[in-house]
Amino acid sequence: MTPRCVLYFVAGFGLLLAVAVSGCHRSSAVPDSPNALAAHVLDSRVAALKPYDSGDFEEVERRLAELYGNSSGQADEAVVILMSFHLGEHNGEELYENLLSRGPRMIPIIERYLQEPPSLLGRYPKDILLERTTTVLFLKESLEILKVQAGARRIESTSVETAPLRKQGGSCELKLLRRPAPNFPDDLIQSGETYRSTPVLRAQIEENGAVTNAEIIQQSGIKRLDVLLLKNIGQWKYAPRRGCGVVQSNIAITIDWTNVN
Repeated sequence: MTPRCVLYFVAGFGLLLAVAVSGCHRSSAVPDSPNALAAHVLDSRVAALKPYDSGDFEEVERRLAELYGNSSGQADEAVVILMSFHLGEHNGEELYENLLSRGPRMIPIIERYLQEPPSLLGRYPKDILLERTTTVLFLKESLEILKVQAGARRIESTSVETAPLRKQGGSCELKLLRRPAPNFPDDLIQSGETYRSTPVLRAQIEENGAVTNAEIIQQSGIKRLDVLLLKNIGQWKYAPRRGCGVVQSNIAITIDWTNVN
């Protein structure tokens, strides 16, 4: 909220005294460091969740909007810090979009917080903390999107995460044995395209380890990349799982982009 300044004039003993009420200048309590800016949002989130509170989630959104309008380096870092917290589904989506809208200047901040979690984590209840693996997943995705925004056009490497839709344990656990590397051309990105998200495929893993019936369920934003990945996955081989049956799995393929030729 913009500080309001009220000026009172008090007359006494023939003198006109101007008294400026506090609020004419920015209070020292207003957050200015990355941690303070993030805590300003998180404190309202905690208050809204208390049983005896009225559930003022609008205050959370107001403080987030205030942060989104702040283009300082401190606010940049605060946005990345908040990626480690559960702010609600809608707020989480807006936070992620705001991170991306700040552009490639966010890259070194994201890289730093991929190496170590925010120090604020210990100050807040567990029910508003995101799993570290979830935070890392979103930070890695945003990092690669921003690298392409910054001019990266070549794929350096890929990594895979297989998530079966039905729990597999013991000898039925999915183990990837063979994954031939696709041949990605340097002119992969066509005019009007950009990398938007980690491509995710859904496929059946047969008992013999073969991958069948693959389809793209989350597109990357780059048509030729999605087509190559879809063709390549048919050559993958998982360890045989006799007696375990066929299992459908989501397969996320993380792309590591670089601008090095």
